[in-house]
Amino acid sequence: MADVDGDGVEELVTRNALDMRVFKAIDVGTYAQVAQYPIPDWSLIKVVTEDLNSNGYAEIVWVAYSAHQSIIVEDRRAYGHFGLGIATNGTIIPQGGTLSYDGMLVNLEATPETVDVWTEVLLPGGEPFPGNPVLGPIRVTLAPNDTLFAHPSHHIPMAAPPGDYTYMGFVSSSYPLPILASDTFNFEVVQPGLPGR
Repeated sequence: MADVDGDGVEELVTRNALDMRVFKAIDVGTYAQVAQYPIPDWSLIKVVTEDLNSNGYAEIVWVAYSAHQSIIVEDRRAYGHFGLGIATNGTIIPQGGTLSYDGMLVNLEATPETVDVWTEVLLPGGEPFPGNPVLGPIRVTLAPNDTLFAHPSHHIPMAAPPGDYTYMGFVSSSYPLPILASDTFNFEVVQPGLPGR
């Protein structure tokens, strides 16, 4: 666990025989993958996270059986620094209804930046929706310190299971990884015509 992108929240860094992955916490017990790196040709035995250069961002160090060593700098400023916000006024949506929300993407750099933006949904129980992404990826270019606003909406199918859903927005320099910014909100799908709905 380490804050590898400098957003003040620790990410989960994992490794296995095939690759190393970085995950962000979306909710309690729910994580979204934000980066994936293949294992190098030499054998990887350990992954360590530490802020080696005192810049407020943890670096990821791969340790090998031999003398090989590789440092991956998970510093979002290497790709550009962005702010992403998504929010909805209505969080209870009937089956067959419409989910509408406001999105805001901010380029916090003093240079023009081009990124991919997309959204995904987690179903009740935390499983990814098979049709993800539900919006995008859309390639956008923002001027220095520019802000882009959007007001998307999605039709909720009548067959959508009732329950609690998570809507997730992502920004990447090149879809799907690395993730440069993300935001989420929760909404509930209910049967139409229920009292108070």
